Amino acid sequence: MVWHAITLALSLVAVVQALFLVAVMRQVGRLTVRLGPGRVGAVEHGGPAVGSVVELPGVELAPANVIVFVAPGCGPCEKLIPSLRALYSSYPDVNVAVAVVGGDEPSARRLVDELRELARPALEELFSAWEIPGTPFAIALNDKGRVRMTGVVNNLEHLEVMVAAALEPPNLHELQPLAAVATTNGR
Repeated sequence: MVWHAITLALSLVAVVQALFLVAVMRQVGRLTVRLGPGRVGAVEHGGPAVGSVVELPGVELAPANVIVFVAPGCGPCEKLIPSLRALYSSYPDVNVAVAVVGGDEPSARRLVDELRELARPALEELFSAWEIPGTPFAIALNDKGRVRMTGVVNNLEHLEVMVAAALEPPNLHELQPLAAVATTNGR
């Protein structure tokens, strides 16, 4: 009889510890979503290569372009929507384009309706073509379609870093192919 009581008490302690562990993991997850990754672009693979030039179907390039991939049912994506709207209204010279990927048809349609003028359905196919690892994922492009930065974004600050990257002047590495062409043509 004593052994049954001890076994029951130990089982109860194990259940309480498991519940405590789940509660701690939930809080860590909430903090991760709130703070986002340590820096924008903290993804080791996926998306077009930085420095490559890409074409976007149905998108006219502006001086700075931020393409964001979101998914229905993605908590961080849904929390990012107000930041996307703020970016769109605060930076009129920046082209903010959002592609809704995955999910069932009604959920995707609801998210497209919520995004209104930011939604670009023509970009959805690029998600798999570029092997983007997940959502919310953003790509910063300059006015020539050159990829300046890629990575996970979780808040307005991350989106503003993307805009700053898109507006940066080209670096020496990007200008070297142009210098080679100029040297060849000058002979």
